[in-house]
Formats: sequence, C-alpha cells, structure tokens
Amino acid sequence: LDSPRLKMERYSLDQAGTKTSLLFSLGKVLDKAHQVELAQRSFGEALTLDPNHVPSREALCLSFLKSGKKKEALACIDAFMKIEPGFVQGHFIKARLYEELGQFTRALESAEMGLKIDSANEIARKHVERLRRRASAGGP
Repeated sequence: LDSPRLKMERYSLDQAGTKTSLLFSLGKVLDKAHQVELAQRSFGEALTLDPNHVPSREALCLSFLKSGKKKEALACIDAFMKIEPGFVQGHFIKARLYEELGQFTRALESAEMGLKIDSANEIARKHVERLRRRASAGGP
C-alpha cells in the first residue's frame, strides 16, 4: 500500500474499477485472510480517496467492531451516519459501545435517538428502559 508505484498508477476503469473500489476489494480480501490491520488500512486509504464511499466506510466500521476498537468504531459510525443518515441501527450500535465504555448517559442518548426514528423497535425500547435504570443508578 505504501508503494509509490501504486499511488501513481492509473487503473483502467474497464479493467479494475476505480482505485477506491480496488482498495475496498483488497481490504475485503485482507479481512477474509485475517489480516485485520492491513484490511483497515486499505479501507482507510479508499476513504482518503473518497470519504463518501459507503462500502469502505461500512467495512471499516465492522472491522473496528470485530477487532474490539470501540473508540475507532464510534468515530467510524458517526462518519458513516453522516453519509447514510437512514442507518438507524447505528444509534443502537453506538449505544452498545458507549455502554461498554461505561458512558451510560451517552448510551441512553444514542438509544433514545434511534428509538425516536424506529419507535416500533421493541428490543430497542427494552434496551432504553434498561439504560435509563442504569443511568439513574449511576452505573452498572
């Protein structure tokens, strides 16, 4: 990925797709090969070229979640929700991450935001009720 040759190479769109798409595909291959750091780097470079590339952003967020990088996942999900505002599940994922980080008030805020959008979600409603109890009790 650091090769100056790769950075300067112009790919024929009819052969390989855009450079962003190529980096995304490389990231997926690296992820499947359990090369998590390299996959995350590849997704990140794709996003440097196109910050609104939804597949790369989604893959990077999932990779952060799977590798336990909670703070990176939170930042990634925030960025993802800016380009995909209809991603309601993002609020609930953020709520779970904040809860795991011990930030119960922020967890509750995120879950309530998601519930405002998806008011029929009974699982989310129960999660909000549980978070309200935890937040009012001051923690776990």
